[in-house]
Amino acid sequence: MARPHDRFAGVYCAMLTPYNKSGNVCKKTIDKLVNWHIEKGLRGFYVCGSTGEHILLTTAERKVIAERTVKAAAGRANVIVHVGTPSSEESAELARHAEKVGADAISSLPPIFFPGTPEAINLHYDTILKKTGLPLLIYNYAVRGEVVPAAQFIPILAKKGVAGMKYTGYNLYEMQGYIEEAPDRFILSGADEMSLPALTMGVIGSIGSTQNVFPEIFVKIYECHREEDLRRAEKLQRKVNQAVRIMKLSKSISGWKLALRARGIDTGGVRPPLTPTDAKTEKKILRELEKIGLL
Repeated sequence: MARPHDRFAGVYCAMLTPYNKSGNVCKKTIDKLVNWHIEKGLRGFYVCGSTGEHILLTTAERKVIAERTVKAAAGRANVIVHVGTPSSEESAELARHAEKVGADAISSLPPIFFPGTPEAINLHYDTILKKTGLPLLIYNYAVRGEVVPAAQFIPILAKKGVAGMKYTGYNLYEMQGYIEEAPDRFILSGADEMSLPALTMGVIGSIGSTQNVFPEIFVKIYECHREEDLRRAEKLQRKVNQAVRIMKLSKSISGWKLALRARGIDTGGVRPPLTPTDAKTEKKILRELEKIGLL
């Protein structure tokens, strides 16, 4: 019998949200992104997450992105829809919509803004789970915002309907603890810089921003790990980390959008308060990426 581990194993991009010149969500570019990434070997898409500027999108826009991505994927790849919002009820509505349009799974951050007490975290996920039958991935964003102690997430992982976790953090000891405490659940790593190390610690794949830009490198890291070719995988991971350091010169995800545009897909700008990259820094990013052979 197939397990969720098998169904969801592989590499996902935390999909950038494309905008047109007017700043509105661009459906045609979503189609282009999906087709290009599938051709590059991605297993699926994580939409409306942090990279996708979820908190800067309206509920209506998030529904459009989810529906269009599912339609474009057309069963060729998994679509995981991040539904987290400051309102648990609104998150539940987005979860219900994701199921209606045919998404494969949903994900959510714990409560945003208000204190994440154990009771609040429990209520947040229960509110979502009551509105959908889709498998849910906890979004553990350990590198930003309020860090939820591992002891608070373990009971959530045990809930019916929870399939696993997207772990975006650098503490792989803690991450492995989740795997050991809940072996029937799966973990997808979310820190691009830790893709290979996380695989060696037991995750089933990765979800990240840089997978948007250089998907084939992450696919190769995943394949090399499976083939036990760790020497080659290490070289590729170093290349990824070089690219991340370069794109971080932008101070926002605009650096990732810039690099993807250089590869032929224009996803537009970013929304305030995210800042665009100035022309001088753009040139430096492109020049440095060329130096390491990625453009």
